[in-house]
Amino acid sequence: MDEFWRERIRVTQEQLIAYEDALTALNGGVTSYTINTGQSQTTVSRASIPDINRTIDSLTNRLVTYNARLTGSGVTRVIPGW
Repeated sequence: MDEFWRERIRVTQEQLIAYEDALTALNGGVTSYTINTGQSQTTVSRASIPDINRTIDSLTNRLVTYNARLTGSGVTRVIPGW
């Protein structure tokens, strides 16, 4: 099961990087940018910045959730040895 979550984390990180790169390019003065997530290609413009920000927020939340599922939500079980 750990491999499943690690793969989901990897894919989500790649998508997050692609959207962050697009946002950086658009904020740097580029008028349009093509996002290639490996699953699809989308061309965005400066007018798309609010949508890109929402997508980045969504991907970040998804990444946090996947990491929590992989690690057991940060819960540590301590079982006494006596």
